[in-house]
Amino acid sequence: RLAWAKAVLANQPHTTVQSMARSVIEETGTSRYLDLIRAQIERGMAIYLLAGERSAAEWDVPNWVRAAARQDVVMPKTGHMMMLEDPVGFCRTVRAMMDNASASATAVTVG
Repeated sequence: RLAWAKAVLANQPHTTVQSMARSVIEETGTSRYLDLIRAQIERGMAIYLLAGERSAAEWDVPNWVRAAARQDVVMPKTGHMMMLEDPVGFCRTVRAMMDNASASATAVTVG
């Protein structure tokens, strides 16, 4: 997995990775971001949370977001880069979350 992660990251300059990380922090580190999330939840958008076990404790997710989440999954034995640390497990976990979302959507009755 380490060799695979190195190969993935080696296909771009370090400045790209740094710019991406900076952009994520700039976009998600403000109260405006949480206001946007709240507005989407209030409009009925489904929220699904996925974190790696080794990074979940430091994940600063407000309680109201956790309460609104349809699922809050912690992937075992992984950190922030779950998809590189355990690509098969990551895909399996995301697929299970998607299957759950589909089942929930079809279980809704109208009228």
